[in-house]
Amino acid sequence: MAHPRIGTDGFYHPIREEEIRQLILHAKSEGLKVRVRGAGHSVGRAIFTDHFRGRAGDAAGIDLMLDQLSFDPKNPDDKVRIDKKKKEATVKAGCHLGFDPYDPAGVSSWQNSLLYQLDQAGLAVPDVGGIIHQAVGGFISTGSSGGSLQDSFGEAIIGLKLIDGNGKLHTLTRASGEDKFFAAGVAMGLLGIITEATFKLVENFNITGEQSTTDIDKCPIDLFGNPASGTNNKPSLEKFLYQKEFPYIRLMWWPQQKVERFVVWKAKKMQSPDYNTATGTPQNFKPQPYWEFPRFGKFNFKTGQFRQPDISSEGPAELLAEGAGGLFYSIVGNWHQAVALLKPGFLAKCALKLVDWLYPKHILPAVLNAFNPRDTDPDPVSGKPSGRKNFGIIIGAACPWIIAWTTNSCPRISLRFGFPFRARRKS
Repeated sequence: MAHPRIGTDGFYHPIREEEIRQLILHAKSEGLKVRVRGAGHSVGRAIFTDHFRGRAGDAAGIDLMLDQLSFDPKNPDDKVRIDKKKKEATVKAGCHLGFDPYDPAGVSSWQNSLLYQLDQAGLAVPDVGGIIHQAVGGFISTGSSGGSLQDSFGEAIIGLKLIDGNGKLHTLTRASGEDKFFAAGVAMGLLGIITEATFKLVENFNITGEQSTTDIDKCPIDLFGNPASGTNNKPSLEKFLYQKEFPYIRLMWWPQQKVERFVVWKAKKMQSPDYNTATGTPQNFKPQPYWEFPRFGKFNFKTGQFRQPDISSEGPAELLAEGAGGLFYSIVGNWHQAVALLKPGFLAKCALKLVDWLYPKHILPAVLNAFNPRDTDPDPVSGKPSGRKNFGIIIGAACPWIIAWTTNSCPRISLRFGFPFRARRKS
């Protein structure tokens, strides 16, 4: 079988494992590099071949997308096979965990995502990361899965298929205990291209939790005291992480001068006493999504889109603030590159120097404090204390959508605790 032709977007889109194998053999014979693009969540230079140029492709490399790889070559949506009796699912690597609004192939939807299909079958993976638009193969290969001290996405993986640099197909299983299986989960593609993964599932469930934002000294965790016991009636960080009441945890520390805040996000699986009129029943659950930043309008879980905003509850000021906040974070990461391209004159350079001087001690703290209000800070609309954020989320069709980002100009320490896809534990 000849290898497939390159697409008009500069990528190869194999529909069978054999086509991937042929591409690898061709690359080996011609001395070409091979890379696979998933959701593009990683830095571009870490994904593509050295000279990839969009639609022109790369004459010295092969860039693939697995969006067409499926169980049925005639049906590219046939990427998930679920065995309800065994509570297992086998998934093609190009299947997205959730809806990817930026999918360049334009094939991603809620309906063909892994988490949606599992939820429709009454099943779920035990835990997922805060962002779910990634493709399964890339999510596994980059060790991005995350987890809690009790549950982990990586622990649910019980089988992998990959094609190595010699074009050989390997079927790896957790039960075999092979080092190759455990290494493949964090190999960044160096062991080969993952084409398929099999998961051990659990019954789908809902979680409930809260988020609090306080000054460092009022944090409910003793961050810097006795590491074993804690002090001042606060648990130590270690004790807090090992408590079982709230196994899902995310901690954020904003250490910038004039900010110095700490965010504690914690959640647990909902049990019978947690359900009431507001939440609905487990079968008719009414989710209250968690949003890290303010969102306007109502969210439609079926389409993955916002409905029209509720104009009566938000005015032009809030809309302007939301847009300005997004623009600010975009500018921060590209500030110096933009200045270098614009080549400003003397007066403009003086103004920019002033901004540079004001930024760390005045501009940045003001923006961060506006977007991360303490529980005691007044709400900009009601004037009342903002209070803690409470949420209830379906695990299966959706997940705790938590945005994690870091830029050199606006650092924050984001700690996601668990053991993503760890090496085999010694008995």
